[in-house]
Amino acid sequence: PDDATAAALAIRAGLDVELPSTGTYWAIEEAIARGMLSEDDVRRAARRVLRQKLELGLLDDGWAVAADTRADLDPPRNREIARRVAEESVVLLANDGVLPLGADRRVAVIGPVWADVRSFMGCYSFPNHVMAKSGTETGLEIRGLDEALAAELGTVTFTAGTGFMDGTDEDLAAAVEAASAAEVALVTVGDIAGMFGDGTSGEGCDAVDLRLPGGQGELVEAVLATGTPTVLVLVTGRPYAVGEYADRCAAVVQAFMPGVEGADALAGVLTGAINPSGRLPIGLPAHHGGQPGTYLAAPLAWFSNGI
Repeated sequence: PDDATAAALAIRAGLDVELPSTGTYWAIEEAIARGMLSEDDVRRAARRVLRQKLELGLLDDGWAVAADTRADLDPPRNREIARRVAEESVVLLANDGVLPLGADRRVAVIGPVWADVRSFMGCYSFPNHVMAKSGTETGLEIRGLDEALAAELGTVTFTAGTGFMDGTDEDLAAAVEAASAAEVALVTVGDIAGMFGDGTSGEGCDAVDLRLPGGQGELVEAVLATGTPTVLVLVTGRPYAVGEYADRCAAVVQAFMPGVEGADALAGVLTGAINPSGRLPIGLPAHHGGQPGTYLAAPLAWFSNGI
């Protein structure tokens, strides 16, 4: 019913530290005054915390935070695992023969995903959870989709068309112009992870419905309206409803935040260097008011739901 009661219950249950910030533990003094908690309960919790700090040397004279410069947080073996996971997780949902792409076509790469490598990772990844708070640096080397595609294809133009959450009419017009001049349009849409409204996906970034975020749906419609064969590339943290576009796309590729090696995995699938072997863990809804279905869904859930 109140913070004092919650604090008493938590400390007696053995929760010695409240993280990430103090909420109910401000009411510890009140809990003692009301007889719900004893001073011995608080001393026991404090003693356990202090004992651990002593064992770790954190209370020694002269102790200071020091980074272990010997640690390699991005070793080649980890990269190899990340690459393999990314390559095996990309899902080819549809293809009318436009894929694989070759260097003999004029390709326009459109959408916010190619322009920001952080879209490959979730909200608790180091680049998004830590580095994004201090600017655009990622803290480790991550190859972009633009670089990966440019290395494999011939004439490629790049334009965002929109941001993940907002955009301008001028950006949209530039994307339409680029798509109209191309033989194939690659539309890369999806999520940028963040926390509590700082992104389109992640902790505290729930969605009202399953439309593509911001103006990305409008971007897809505008590119499709040009008549240029369109490959829809989804790099997302959740399944979005793409039924209104799917039948008009020449191909549809889904990647669920493929990680630091995601660019080369996507480029490999799009150019045929990688045979896509990924399978959907969940169905993509046909309409934005639907719900993602799994094999456990009731039969009625599939009517007008999946694409």
